[in-house]
Amino acid sequence: MKKKLLVAEDEAVIRLLIKKAVGDRFHMEEADNGATALAKAKCTEYDCVLTDIQMPGMNGLELLVSLKKARPRVKVIVMTASGDEFLNFARARGAHSVLEKPFGVDELMASLSGI
Repeated sequence: MKKKLLVAEDEAVIRLLIKKAVGDRFHMEEADNGATALAKAKCTEYDCVLTDIQMPGMNGLELLVSLKKARPRVKVIVMTASGDEFLNFARARGAHSVLEKPFGVDELMASLSGI
């Protein structure tokens, strides 16, 4: 059975690139903002949520904190181009791993390998 991955990213092109990268290794669903991702995660148990930090409305850090309360076992991977300050916050709040944009397919797959 395929693992379930939820990608929370406001840029459709990045969601598409991630979908192509993971191929058929995961059952992938998408959300274009944090609030939609949280609503989906409350209804469906995902193995992993891959979230961008900079999104309109609920950002990825708020999503991370909310997910850890609602679904403590879900692994959350945070991705950002915003620098170390956000990545350190994400690690301290229980992120499984962090990806600094731009990242390659190999880095993405390495982060997902333990899921």
